[in-house]
Amino acid sequence: RRTGGAPFDRAVEFFRRATRAIARRPQLARAMIRAMAAGEPDTVMKLASLQLRIARLVVATLRDAPPDLAAPLDASRGSDSEQAIAQVMMNVWFSSLVGWGAGLHAERTVTEHIRTAATLILQSET
Repeated sequence: RRTGGAPFDRAVEFFRRATRAIARRPQLARAMIRAMAAGEPDTVMKLASLQLRIARLVVATLRDAPPDLAAPLDASRGSDSEQAIAQVMMNVWFSSLVGWGAGLHAERTVTEHIRTAATLILQSET
C-alpha cells in the first residue's frame, strides 16, 4: 500500500501493482478474466464479492487509509463520489485486462488506460 501523495498517484499505483500481480501468472489471469466475462451463474456471486472487495481497496487508496477488509461486504464503501470513482476505474481496468488477456495490448497499456481514467476523473476533482 502506497501512502502519501495525491489520490491520483495512489490510485494509479494501486492499479499498476494489481495489474503486475495478475500478469505474473498470465494463464491463470486469462482464465479468471474469461470466467468473469462469461457471466456463469456459479461465478456471479463470487464476482460480486470480488468487485466489492476491490472497490473497498480503491476507496481506501483514495482516502490514504487502510482498508477495513473485515467489514461485511454490504457495509458502506465510501461516499457516493468515491464509490463512483472506484466503479469507473474498476470498469476501465477490467476492460483493459480483457484486451491484455486477448493479446491486444501489453501490460503497460493497462496501466496507461488507468492513468488516463484517473486523469479524467481525479484531476478534474482538484
